[in-house]
Amino acid sequence: MTGDFELADLRTVDELAATLRVSVKTVRNWIYTRRIPFTRLGRRIYIPLGVVEGMLRRNAVPALNPFQPSPSALRAGGAKAKGKSHG
Repeated sequence: MTGDFELADLRTVDELAATLRVSVKTVRNWIYTRRIPFTRLGRRIYIPLGVVEGMLRRNAVPALNPFQPSPSALRAGGAKAKGKSHG
């Protein structure tokens, strides 16, 4: 983290947990394992919300084409078709 953030964008551990709808323990684990950047002011820990939003964007999983079956659906359909030909 370069330290380029707005003070209004800083979130405490409790605030970030509430925003992301995860437990406080989960956020503390992310901090302990250095999965998210943070800054300290005395004993208080702050997380820049913009950094977390960027991480969420980078880790987004794109949707499949709704008109194209998923690979798992194709495998499941192939197994059913094979099973019917034997019966």
